[in-house]
Amino acid sequence: MKKFVLSALIPCLAIGATVTAYAEEPPSREEMWKMLQEQQREIAALKKQLGEAAAAPKSQVAVPAAKSEPAKEGGIGLKWSDRITFSGTVEVAANWNNNHDGDFTTPRSQTSDVTVATAELAAEAKINNWAKGKVVLLHEEAGADKEIDVDEATITIANPEVTPAFLSGGLMTLPFGSYETFMVSDPLTLDLGETTETALRLGFEHSHYSGSVFAFNGEAEKTGTNSHLRGVGANLAYNRDYDIAKVHVGSDIISALDDSNGITDSPVDETTMQKHLPGLSLHTRIGVGPVTALAEYVGALKRFDSSEMLWNTRGARPWAFNSELGYAWDLMGHQGTVAAGYQQTAEAGGLMLPKRRFRGGVNWSVFEDTELAFEWAHDRDYNAEDSSSVEGGLTRMGTGEKSNSATLQLAVGF
Repeated sequence: MKKFVLSALIPCLAIGATVTAYAEEPPSREEMWKMLQEQQREIAALKKQLGEAAAAPKSQVAVPAAKSEPAKEGGIGLKWSDRITFSGTVEVAANWNNNHDGDFTTPRSQTSDVTVATAELAAEAKINNWAKGKVVLLHEEAGADKEIDVDEATITIANPEVTPAFLSGGLMTLPFGSYETFMVSDPLTLDLGETTETALRLGFEHSHYSGSVFAFNGEAEKTGTNSHLRGVGANLAYNRDYDIAKVHVGSDIISALDDSNGITDSPVDETTMQKHLPGLSLHTRIGVGPVTALAEYVGALKRFDSSEMLWNTRGARPWAFNSELGYAWDLMGHQGTVAAGYQQTAEAGGLMLPKRRFRGGVNWSVFEDTELAFEWAHDRDYNAEDSSSVEGGLTRMGTGEKSNSATLQLAVGF
């Protein structure tokens, strides 16, 4: 019906417009005939257009596109498969050593082995815009130990777009110490200070600054006290990339260095501590072009009780220092680093650590995420007049002996 009415109106409008145009001077018969023929042609063209529009399929008719909304799951607009990420590391090492197991008192011998130095798998899930969870499984082959441990299991509440503050809780490596290195083996600072505990951590990251405070209940307990959440610590760091240099400076403190992995795994009986040993870590890294220098100190701020760890005639106060210098290079499009380092400890013979260590190493990215590295290390034991005894009467005398080791490692990351 609408189509019929429109068709009827078109001629009327055309004739009306023509009559108005020639109201003052009526057209001749020839001019009127030409006008009617022209109008008929226009009417036929309009009818054809109307017919095509009516018969056109809906898919060809322009319709404003409706805005599509992403499928929302958990409030962040992503599917679960898009919110879980996996990463990992596998390191296979072949090593040779000449009495380099840390115990210089055993007869000198040469040994070699191939081990899975590290096998790590991490899974991280973004629950929503504020919460995420992370689990890390770790295997480090040492002798007959074939266990797989949960190295990290944390929940973090953070949203950098809203606030620089964050809250984290669970099993974690406490933010005490940096332990950076260019080498294959861990630095002696890590052997002394790295601490893995279940803790609560409150921190911030803003501009070039970051820091946090944390609380935990470690393995080491004072004699005659019940188990409580008494271990505390804090850290503060500054990171900035200048035009000519990249700079990092950090400082960390912990109330119980005796809870570190190196001390709790030693012969020291951590369940009968007379007092806790607060610890301090200072670390820095400066990079200028292809050259990077780093240094770190980790040490106890008080002495062990003489009944727990004795150094010569008084309680031990162990500390460790690491320094390295690295040079980055490029070989046929593959990145690499050559480095040298010096390390030292004091009053740490009871923890089976050497007095000095010199290291040299080189690593090369042979393929994407695939690295080949080599390290040589030279150790020197404490002097013969130095003695260290731990609880239970075990005494270790220095030997002044020297030892060497070499390690070749192939590592992949994914």
